[in-house]
Amino acid sequence: MDYTRKEYIGGTPQSKITIFKSGDPNQKYNYEVTLKSESKCEIKSGALESIRLHINRNLTWKLTKSKFYFKIPIYPHHIIRRNTQLGFAGADRISKGMSQSFGKPKYRVAMVKKGQTITFVRVMNKEDVKIAREVLKGAIKKIPAKGKIVTEKIS
Repeated sequence: MDYTRKEYIGGTPQSKITIFKSGDPNQKYNYEVTLKSESKCEIKSGALESIRLHINRNLTWKLTKSKFYFKIPIYPHHIIRRNTQLGFAGADRISKGMSQSFGKPKYRVAMVKKGQTITFVRVMNKEDVKIAREVLKGAIKKIPAKGKIVTEKIS
């Protein structure tokens, strides 16, 4: 079961992602390369942080910070609870199993709908589009659903 209101839950877990943007937002960009979800899924905040690190590291290495701008527009609002079970000999006498299994708050997730944007990268020219698409292909492996990369020309 997931919740979005922190005041109802004691001890809410902290989101692992804190920075959602990188690059230079003030430049005039001509192309936008977008990573979209092809199905409904839940993406953990740790996976979002992994995507951010992957994109930021590779783009700053292959381009300079002034040649791109990327943003993760989704936020992990939902708090997921898990019922931890003991896994050793004699655990059946100690734990209650699934009876009264409300669970404890474990992590935060972002609920993503089909076709929703997970992240986008804005670049200036065609050569940079190829680099951005290559980087986003690596980011697809870090999400639990199939992803689609869409390239658009910004007018």
